[in-house]
Amino acid sequence: MSKVAAYNWVVFQATCPVCGRAARMRAQAHVASSFDGDERGRFAHREYAVGQPFHWWPESHRAFSAWRDADVVTPDLGDPDSVEEACYTECSECQAELYAVVAFRVNVPVSIKEVGPESAWPVRYPR
Repeated sequence: MSKVAAYNWVVFQATCPVCGRAARMRAQAHVASSFDGDERGRFAHREYAVGQPFHWWPESHRAFSAWRDADVVTPDLGDPDSVEEACYTECSECQAELYAVVAFRVNVPVSIKEVGPESAWPVRYPR
């Protein structure tokens, strides 16, 4: 039996590598995502823009460090608070199945590093 993982959406605009059109994309990110929550609700199934902090535990909470799930992110060896995650996404124009590499600084998506066809998923990132 497989475990269902919590996720949030990182919403951004990018040029689709398949159709070449500007498109709205929603990357399914597992960083700072959990079915746990607080009085504002679960830490899952929300949409965030690049630069917008994910709803997460405060730094003083014992579960704060769980924002980084080692199974789905590749740590930046120079900065333990910066990670990258390859995320599933799709083109809103042609519905091509894609991936997006999202860079995070703790629970904040700070940039979209690359977008490509899912069939060319970068091997340095887990699926």
